[in-house]
Amino acid sequence: KTHTKMTSAIITEKNTTTRIIVDQDVDTESKLLTSGLGLKRALNDSANSVPVIDFSNWDLDYSDDVLDAKLYDAASNVGFFALVNAPFVNKEDIDRQFEFSEKFFARARAVKEQESPYNAKLNSGYEYKLQVRPSTQLKDEKESFQVTAKESSMETRWPKDMGPDFEANTREFMGKSLELAKMVIARLQRERRRRRRAQGGEEEEEEE
Repeated sequence: KTHTKMTSAIITEKNTTTRIIVDQDVDTESKLLTSGLGLKRALNDSANSVPVIDFSNWDLDYSDDVLDAKLYDAASNVGFFALVNAPFVNKEDIDRQFEFSEKFFARARAVKEQESPYNAKLNSGYEYKLQVRPSTQLKDEKESFQVTAKESSMETRWPKDMGPDFEANTREFMGKSLELAKMVIARLQRERRRRRRAQGGEEEEEEE
């Protein structure tokens, strides 16, 4: 009985601490919303805005050092960036995938779970409030369809009731996205090597 009471006390304390952390996060976000500070910084403060890199303004040849530098600066100084008019993936590809996504999630949850059973080890399939945030130990209030590129991970998880176009288009979109990601990473790696050489550092071997 004593052990049970101690365990209950520990769980209660942990839940209370977690709830305090969550309440603090919600309070912070609420203050940013009501004060307008978050919106003001996002819209008007160029130092804190998301860098937008428009590929239509640049030569897409891989020898374009200016484009490399812009990508590298955005990744180094801000941590992320938005790509506009990028190669490999166009607006039609994105719009079509959003349409498929909307149709997928509009189905009943029981159908989604049956057609695309979730496998935590493979990180693939449909899940509803199963992912737990490490910071709060609470389940995310969302649903998702995890599509994993690893061979055989999606077996029995492509929803048959969505028709063959869903799988075909999703695989095609993933392939195009991969090519875009590889191109961006290659440019970041090249710019990093260039700056290391300029600073007198040792030149690293180029990775495939």
